Amino acid sequence: MAKKYNNLLLEKNGDILIISLNRPEQLNSLNLEIVTNLKKAFEDIRWDDSIKVVILSGNSEKSFCAGLDLKERSLMSEDEILLSREKDIIPLFHYLGEFPKPIIGAINGVALGGGAELALICDIRIAVPHARFGQTEIRWGMIPSAGGCQRLRIIAGIAAAKELIFTGRIIEAEEAHSLGIYNKVVSPERLINEALNLGNEIAQHSSLAIKQAKRVLDFGAGISALLTFDFEASKECFYKGQAMNGHKSFKAKKP
Repeated sequence: MAKKYNNLLLEKNGDILIISLNRPEQLNSLNLEIVTNLKKAFEDIRWDDSIKVVILSGNSEKSFCAGLDLKERSLMSEDEILLSREKDIIPLFHYLGEFPKPIIGAINGVALGGGAELALICDIRIAVPHARFGQTEIRWGMIPSAGGCQRLRIIAGIAAAKELIFTGRIIEAEEAHSLGIYNKVVSPERLINEALNLGNEIAQHSSLAIKQAKRVLDFGAGISALLTFDFEASKECFYKGQAMNGHKSFKAKKP
């Protein structure tokens, strides 16, 4: 693993690769560069037989991922925003959602908006006590468009998913744990070790069997065809709704 990617940290530990978002000053928000590099990093390890499990985390004491970089978006035209969603952001989330190897989310801080969707893509999520979770898109006149609606519905149940998505409410880690969003909540000091222990427990088994188990479970969830619908439904918020106003107001607030 000699390759380096801007705004990402990679560390190999036996059969496990730890990938950390590395924009701590921006709360690990997703700009176009990190979106591109995250997809490239996962593409580069897809066929690497020396890696059986991936741990996805954030290099920050506060944030796993605060969502899309609204500062960057505030500087983009409407056409550029729409193009980036279709060309860069949605393909990343779909690619990670179909990634054949197990992904363990080491949720080291808040997971909001697109960051919450990124957490939901992980097969298993271990979080710290301050790892708040929120599908906050509705606050910006949007809905989760990269699979969050479907994944949250399957993981937490339709009633909880509707409540969280309709309100945009941010919940504490313990509540997220009670809903099944987080599998386990541990202290910050234990987070990576817990993820590594789980990864090693998984990695001791047949690579093919692990991949097939993931494939069957994800197929059984039946969300693949619905993910496109999420994105198509979200387009109405841009074309007919107020989604663009959120980005404009963010630009207006800048010093």
